[in-house]
Amino acid sequence: MGETYFWDEFVNFSTGKEQGRILFGDSFDETFKKLSAQALKMSLYEIAKKSSLHQDFDIKHKEEYAEHGPMTGKLFFGKYVSARSAGNYLAGYNGTHRGRKGLARIRLDYIGYMKAAGYYNATGRKDFKMFVSGLTGKSKYPGPTYGEDLYSARWIARGIQNNPNMVKLRLQKHQDILNYQSAIENYDTDTNLQKYFKR
Repeated sequence: MGETYFWDEFVNFSTGKEQGRILFGDSFDETFKKLSAQALKMSLYEIAKKSSLHQDFDIKHKEEYAEHGPMTGKLFFGKYVSARSAGNYLAGYNGTHRGRKGLARIRLDYIGYMKAAGYYNATGRKDFKMFVSGLTGKSKYPGPTYGEDLYSARWIARGIQNNPNMVKLRLQKHQDILNYQSAIENYDTDTNLQKYFKR
């Protein structure tokens, strides 16, 4: 039938219960390629607006991509994911450094982008403070997700990790942290990572 990247891919993180409808054989691949290509022509500000609720890059709420809502399941580069996860991957991929003009020339690293995303998730606001949080690295929310929920953060981190245009920041201050993606995905079970982010 197929595999998922995570055992709880089709668990609603709000209720803890299984949810979703998998469309076997269908794929998010072309959707991702189309939307990430569009972002190349945009500034970071434009990308942020397009990634807002029900806007062009909000895969999980667009019926043309997610026929059965956020938990619609399709293939994504070989394994099944929810529309929610595909959208979060796109957000991380586009949001670090994809555009070609204006503010898009500014490069946000793993931590900077996650702090901006976490601010938006915690407050529901895409405003100047969100960009300041990303650019200055200041956040009142604890790492490694900085206000973002873990389910979203792990896919945002994968998108960041695979963005070919960004400067790859590796956290060298702790030998157990190979990259931000591994920090997100192993945080709950790794006491060394927990100590690192709570310093």
